[in-house]
Amino acid sequence: MTPQAAFALLTLGIHHGDEIPSGADGEWMALIQRSGGWQLESAAVQIEAIPDPVLDEPGEPPTGKAVGVPDLGGAPLVLLRGPGLAAGPVHVAQIDPRPLFPGDQQQLSLPGGEPLTIQSYGQASPNQHGALVLGDYRLVVRRARAPEVELFPSSHLDKEGQVPRVLFAGDLDRDDQLDLLVDTSDHYNVSQLTLFLSSAAKGGAALAPVASFRTLGG
Repeated sequence: MTPQAAFALLTLGIHHGDEIPSGADGEWMALIQRSGGWQLESAAVQIEAIPDPVLDEPGEPPTGKAVGVPDLGGAPLVLLRGPGLAAGPVHVAQIDPRPLFPGDQQQLSLPGGEPLTIQSYGQASPNQHGALVLGDYRLVVRRARAPEVELFPSSHLDKEGQVPRVLFAGDLDRDDQLDLLVDTSDHYNVSQLTLFLSSAAKGGAALAPVASFRTLGG
């Protein structure tokens, strides 16, 4: 599952300096929910150097980065860059944002588009503290007569990992097919988002990963 270099993701907030891509300040597309529905809107991103509370010592030059969009007038779900992403309304599918435990399934569709099925596999058993421990977990998406695509391969699962979930499903690249934003965090101290686009898929697949944004906690 290899993202494509032409695309990028970014989220608002304070991050470690090395987590922000080079040239991140400037124009991005903000995926934001307005009163009339979901939109992609042009957003001028500002990056400010600030002290990193985890890594920086007092008196040292600040290495943290604060990401903001002061002129947007709202908080976007995510910021996106890449070919084929343009400002305008986004048609969306209804999703269930809960974590996808083994055996869970979601069916997603747009009017006139081919439905997608998201399916999770694996085992779940409680540990001595009552928390569920997952084994052989994997998350895939498939479309009729098309090869399945891994959204979260079993090799990424950490014993302290978070369970993946779909954060957004809609037509971001305007090809009348669903695209997905998936929480693919693999550890309790990690946040990772991955964008899957239908227009980037090859070999008859429904989707392909095009960008990820990964940040670490304290």
